[in-house]
Amino acid sequence: MKPKESSCVGSTQPMRKIQIQKVIRFKTFYRDLETGRSVDATDAIMVRTVGDTEFQKYITVPELNREYEFWVEASDFSGQSSPKSEIIRKEIVDNVAPPIIRNVQAHANDKYESEITWPVSTELDLEGYHLYKARGDVEEYTRLTDELLPPLQTSYLHEDTEPGVQYRYAVTAVDVLGNESKRSNPAHVYIWDYRDPDPVQDLNIQFNEEEKNVSLNWEGATGDVPLRTFQILRRQINPQAGSTYDQLNDSAYTELNFTDNGYDNDGFREGATFEYGIVAVAQNGNRSDTVFTDIQIPVLTPPEPPTSIETRMQNGHRIQINWTASTSLDVTSYKVYRQINEADTLQLLAERDRGQRIFRDEEIDMDTEYRYSVTAVDSAGNESEPALSELMKAHRLHPPSRTRNVSAVETENGVELQWQVQNIDEINGFRIYRSNIATGIFEVIAETDTESLSYTDADSEAGQWFKVFPFDNRGREARTATPVQAVRN
Repeated sequence: MKPKESSCVGSTQPMRKIQIQKVIRFKTFYRDLETGRSVDATDAIMVRTVGDTEFQKYITVPELNREYEFWVEASDFSGQSSPKSEIIRKEIVDNVAPPIIRNVQAHANDKYESEITWPVSTELDLEGYHLYKARGDVEEYTRLTDELLPPLQTSYLHEDTEPGVQYRYAVTAVDVLGNESKRSNPAHVYIWDYRDPDPVQDLNIQFNEEEKNVSLNWEGATGDVPLRTFQILRRQINPQAGSTYDQLNDSAYTELNFTDNGYDNDGFREGATFEYGIVAVAQNGNRSDTVFTDIQIPVLTPPEPPTSIETRMQNGHRIQINWTASTSLDVTSYKVYRQINEADTLQLLAERDRGQRIFRDEEIDMDTEYRYSVTAVDSAGNESEPALSELMKAHRLHPPSRTRNVSAVETENGVELQWQVQNIDEINGFRIYRSNIATGIFEVIAETDTESLSYTDADSEAGQWFKVFPFDNRGREARTATPVQAVRN
């Protein structure tokens, strides 16, 4: 039994026979107008609080759908009661809806129908159930049942469904007075459509040299499965650029022809071979077999040169040339050229396969400046413009060896430094450093050439410390130098 509606009654009517300031509590009463029976509904003492002028009380009646009269009587500290307050007449009706139905479930059978089930309602005065449906996640519910389903019927077969559509269902309980519960949890079901569309037919492809684009034409799929779109696929298969396909249409496409303007609508790189596929997609999402065709883009212009070229010394006796690949896809080889600085002669050193982007020039002269260039050659024999390197001077990789047997002696002309070196041909000069202490900061005081292995500094004196660093034609100094203290002769 659902809870009965309660009434609250109150009164601010002046009390008679007893003085209002002496009122300390109240009694509540009701009378069933159908039976005439009056009932004292004072189940708890209602004590008056000083200063309060309004009071309330909730009364539960034994029967619904009847009229009742309600009133209040006041009592003073001696127990004397006032006359009845103003009498309120009210019909108490059942307007409480049944509890919500929970755990509603739905599934599709092999006949593309929805089967909806739910547990029995716990409402004692249940009259029946209503069923609601909606398509997708945003459509509003509409009632599926014209009449109430019996209280013991806890399943329903929705036969009028469409393949490829998602439905959601909800159930409500209705009592004998017509009070309807809130809708249950949504039960979702997708009516799968397993039909496959037929593949396209007579797929043709051609390259338009003037427009630099690819045109495809085909015959549409037949059958009774509604078409949603064609998917136009493309991938580069030579030179291979991965195994996945690009989908060329990003929205529904139902035309029987398509023009591909290449990557970013910028045409196609000549010499590349592309494979195309057409797939028919039905409204149910099922796909047909893919029909394939391929085309090679003809080579009409010379390829692009390598994007960059780099040169460096290697092992101290050869120059290594590296370059990046040409962006043209039909390149078959690269040619490497060398030119001595300010010379007009361009010498072809080698031709390398497209996968070998490295060359080592073994025949070089030290301290000679070279400039290298690389061109790309495609399958049609077209040769690109050259990619040029920076001017490269052949040099040794390591700085000179340090000085040996350095001596510093104070003479009447100043401090005279003398030293010895190995491989004088690697040295371009010497830098003289001085400091007042062995662990201090050494500062350059002179720079000499290689004609002499000595130096006299008139501003230096005994007790100071010196280092002599040889340097090469690139300005690189020896890595270390032994500090030497000047002594008096």
